[in-house]
Amino acid sequence: MTDRADETTFDRQNPDARTTSGRTASIGILTYKRPDELDRCLDAVLSAIEEPMPGSWSVAEVLVIDNDPKGSARPVVSTTADAMIAAIPIRYVHEPIAGVATARNRALSEARSDVLVFIDDDEIPDDGWPDGLLTVLDETGAAMVGGPVLTEFTSPPPPWIVDGGFFRREVPEHRSPQEWLRSGNLAIDLQQVHEAGLLFDPRYREGEDSAFTRAARAAGLDLRWSSAGAITEFVGADRFSTGWRLRREYRSNRAWTRSSLDLAEGRTGRAAARVRALAVAAVRAAQGVARFATGLSVGRSARRVEGLAVVAGAAGRIVEITTYRRS
Repeated sequence: MTDRADETTFDRQNPDARTTSGRTASIGILTYKRPDELDRCLDAVLSAIEEPMPGSWSVAEVLVIDNDPKGSARPVVSTTADAMIAAIPIRYVHEPIAGVATARNRALSEARSDVLVFIDDDEIPDDGWPDGLLTVLDETGAAMVGGPVLTEFTSPPPPWIVDGGFFRREVPEHRSPQEWLRSGNLAIDLQQVHEAGLLFDPRYREGEDSAFTRAARAAGLDLRWSSAGAITEFVGADRFSTGWRLRREYRSNRAWTRSSLDLAEGRTGRAAARVRALAVAAVRAAQGVARFATGLSVGRSARRVEGLAVVAGAAGRIVEITTYRRS
C-alpha cells in the first residue's frame, strides 16, 4: 500500500472550466523520467479533450501519475497547469514506489470519475480519442475497451524492422469481444473493476496489463475493442536492436505464462496449465528454429530475428514453468 504521506498533489483549474454532466472520464497519464515526452503528451491530450465530447460523456480531469521517486514530472505538470487555457483540471500525483503496476493501481484509486482512460507519456492521441473508446463502453456495457496503438519512429529504423513488421499490431473488428487488452490505450469502467476487486499485480514488471485484463475476463467482465480512438506511440532507436526484441519476447512470454498459472484453479488446474504451456513452448521453439534457418538460407535478416524472437519467447515460457511459485 502507498503511504499517503508520500503524496503530493495540486489541482489547478481554469476559472471558466465547463461543468460536467452525465458520465465522466479521467485521463490517466503514467510517466517515469521522461519530461519532454510528458510535455508533448500533455499538450496533445489537452488539445484532444478541450472540445465537449458527443453524447453524455465529459472529461472531468487529467490525472498524471509520476512514478519517479524524485518527482521529476512535477515541474512539467505545474508549468502546463499554470499556462493552460483548456477548461480541464490537471492533477499531479506522486507515486514514489517503483513499478508500472503500482503506478496503474494508484491511478485506479485516485481517479475521480466513472471511467479511467489510460495513455502513456510516450504516446499522443489521434482524432476521435477518447470518444471512440467511451462510445463502445456505452454501447456494449463493457468493463474495459481497448483501442489501436499506431507507431511513429523518431529515427529511421533498420530495414529488417520494416521488413518484419515488428511494431505492427493486430487490429480486431470494431466492438468485438476480447480475451485480453493492452493498457497503452484502455478505458476502464471503475465501478465494475472495483466491484470485482481487480488490481494490477505488482509482481509483474512487464505484462501487467495482459495479466490484469485476463483476470478481468476470468472474473466474467466484458472486454471490447474500438477501432476508433487510436493513439500514436513514439518509438526510438533504443528499440531497434535484436537484443531489445529478444528481451521483450522473453519477458512478455514469461508474464503470459505466469498469468496463465495464476488463473488456473487448484493443483490439478495448475498442472494442466504447465503441460499446456510446455507444449506451446516446444512447438514455438521448433517454429523459431525453422524460421531462423529459413532466414539464413534466403538471406533475410527479418526472418532470422523473427526466428530468434520466437525461440526467446519459448525460453521465457519454459523458465516461468520451472520457477513459478504461487503467491
